[in-house]
Amino acid sequence: MPPTIEAPPVLQALYGAALRNLLDTTVTADGFIRAGAGYAEPWTRDAAINCWHAASLLAPDTARATLLKVCETRPDGSQVVAQDYQWWDQIIWVIGAWQHFLVTGDTAFAAAAYRIGCDSLEILDREHYDAATGLYEGPSLMQDGISGFPEPPYEAGNRSSFVLDHPGAAELRCLSTNAIYVQALRCLAQLGDQPIFSERADALAEAINRHLWDEASGLYGYFLGPSGLDRHQETAGLALAIEFGIAGPERTKRILASVHREPYGLVNVWPHFDRYDEAHPGRHNAICWPMVMGLWGAAAASVGDVAVFGQTLDDLIRLFHAATTTCSSSTTRPPALSTAAGRSIAPGNPSRTRPGRPRPSSA
Repeated sequence: MPPTIEAPPVLQALYGAALRNLLDTTVTADGFIRAGAGYAEPWTRDAAINCWHAASLLAPDTARATLLKVCETRPDGSQVVAQDYQWWDQIIWVIGAWQHFLVTGDTAFAAAAYRIGCDSLEILDREHYDAATGLYEGPSLMQDGISGFPEPPYEAGNRSSFVLDHPGAAELRCLSTNAIYVQALRCLAQLGDQPIFSERADALAEAINRHLWDEASGLYGYFLGPSGLDRHQETAGLALAIEFGIAGPERTKRILASVHREPYGLVNVWPHFDRYDEAHPGRHNAICWPMVMGLWGAAAASVGDVAVFGQTLDDLIRLFHAATTTCSSSTTRPPALSTAAGRSIAPGNPSRTRPGRPRPSSA
C-alpha cells in the first residue's frame, strides 16, 4: 500500500490523484508505467522522471521493469537506452537508474545500469558533444515540440510541431539537457566507482556556467544558439541547475530571487514567444506543466528554501483544483494545463501533436 499522509483535504486530494495517475492510470497489465494516457509504451524521459521521483520507492518492481523497457539490445548482445528520434535527453535514464538503486539496493540492476549508461554515453559523446563549447547539443528536456522555442529555431511556415523538423534545433546547447548530463555523469561515477566521470561532470558544469549564465538577469539563459545566448527563462533547466549543484550557493540565491512566477506558478518557458500570447499560449511555452513545477519544488527543497517549496506546493494544489472544478469569472486568468493525455487545455489553444505519434507526458 502507498504511504498515507496527514494533510488538509485539498492536499490529500492532490496526493491521491498523483498516486492514482502513477500507480493505476498509467500501469499496464504487463507491469510497466506508460508515458501517459493514450500511450501503449513508456518513454525514456518519463520513465526516468517517474522512477526517480516516486515509482522506485512506491512500486520498485514496476519501476525496474519500466526502466528496462526503454532499453534496446544491440546485435552483439549489449544494451543501450532506446535509440529513438528523441536522443538529446536520453541520458536522463542513468539518473533514474541510479535513484532506483539508491532506494532498492538492487546491485545486479546497478551493474547492468552502469554498462547501459556507459555504452549509451559513448554514442552521445561521438554524435552530439560540441568540443568547441564543452556542451552537449540538442533541444531541451521537456520541449520536444517546437512550441517550446522562439524563432529561430522555429521556422515560420513549417507546419511540423516536432522540434527537430525545424532547422538548427539539433545544434542548440540547452540548459536543462546539459544539466541532465552533469548529473548522469556523476551517477555513472557512483555506479562504476570511476572518478573520470566526476571530472567530466565538473568540466561540463563549468562550461554551463561559462556559456549559459546571464549575470545581468541573475538567471541562466535557455540555450546557446547561432546568435548567442537566448535569455528566456526555462524552469526545468533552472531547477536542475540548482538541485544538481551546478549553480552553487550564490547563483542559487539569485535564481530563487529573480525567477518569474505566473499566477498559477512557474511556467515551462517565459515569456511568451512572439507568435503566442495569454489567449493562445504555446503548449511548451508559457504554460504550467505539473511535472516541471515539481522539479522546481524539488530544487527549492534541495537547498532548504521552505518558502519557495511551500509556494510551489500551493501552486500545484491551486492548479489541480482549477483543473477539476469550473473556474469562476473572478479567476485571475483561466489556467493553461498540461494533462496526462499530453494535451494543453487553454482558451483558444487546440491540441497540436506530431502526426501519428502522441506527445510523451510524464506522470
